[in-house]
Amino acid sequence: MNSILPPSHPDLEWHEKSPDWAGRFKKIMLIDFVIGLALVILIELALRIFVPATTDLIFTRTITAGHPIIRNEFELRDDPFLRQKPLGERRILALGNSATFGAGVGDQETWPQQLERNLGDGVQVINGGGQGGSMDAILAFLEKDGLSFQPDLVVLAFSPSMIAKTGGGGDKKQAQGMLGYVQKIKLEGLERLQNSYTYVTFDFYVRKNLYRFRIIQDDLTRPNGAAYAYGFDTQKIKLEPIENDYERFFIQLQKLQAVLEKKSIPLVLIGIPSQFEIDNRPDANPRRYPLDKIRIQPLNVVSGYAEKLTIPYIDFRPVFKGRNDLYIATDFTHLNANGLGLIALNLSDYLKNLKETRP
Repeated sequence: MNSILPPSHPDLEWHEKSPDWAGRFKKIMLIDFVIGLALVILIELALRIFVPATTDLIFTRTITAGHPIIRNEFELRDDPFLRQKPLGERRILALGNSATFGAGVGDQETWPQQLERNLGDGVQVINGGGQGGSMDAILAFLEKDGLSFQPDLVVLAFSPSMIAKTGGGGDKKQAQGMLGYVQKIKLEGLERLQNSYTYVTFDFYVRKNLYRFRIIQDDLTRPNGAAYAYGFDTQKIKLEPIENDYERFFIQLQKLQAVLEKKSIPLVLIGIPSQFEIDNRPDANPRRYPLDKIRIQPLNVVSGYAEKLTIPYIDFRPVFKGRNDLYIATDFTHLNANGLGLIALNLSDYLKNLKETRP
């Protein structure tokens, strides 16, 4: 008897089976992943070739705006030098936080290096600045190494984020044990990602617009940066803890002065403003802080401290006023090579005049 079923056909056999949806999904995902990876690689190469200035956006522990951080034998971001001061050499020790360290610029563009070149032969300016450096860290460094360099002058560069560090609110504790190991792996992985042009470009433009439209806002109640020092009258920020941190800074400044006076080393204090203090453009306030709610002007307070202690003080607000080419595009606190150059220029003029007026 002849079968009424049609002859076997591959297509019919396929329809009779259950579709392998999982296998097809995996293939689609694999193809999409390869295409996406290829696009990312092409974008990365295009940015590196056609937009090399993207390096200005890179900030990690080992790279600052595309410039690797190289430290000398004393763990300072400076050229190698002898601990013992050579005969006839004059030494200036620069102290401060990331503004002195040179976040965002190359080794030779920091203000201590530019000041050294301005002053010429026979003068060495040692960069004792540290990213996120607090006054406690500065005093500890001075005791451990700084005084042994036999400086003839110490210049302390104040910027508002030092108040946050004074209270200890900005320092992150390193986890220990297995948690610390996992944290380290995550940090290294994130650092590799942050070194890519694609990531930093995307992060910069997305974050910039999120701040612009107030979709995200900084937590001003957390003492972890320069904004803390201004005591914004918002987010239920209490003024008393901030004022206490200013008083702590004043006490630490007195300690620094006393330590140096014992060695007959003069101290000069300089004040570095945030960009929104000297520039009214929206780009000068990328995080859209409510500037009309500022209750404390950090440089005014520090100027008063300098006057009480009779410490020579240079306020850079008048020097920077009217200039919009002095800060790194990605933030409002760190100066670019132009801004750091202005500090070096004014300091060198001040020191030369000081030398000429001395008997």
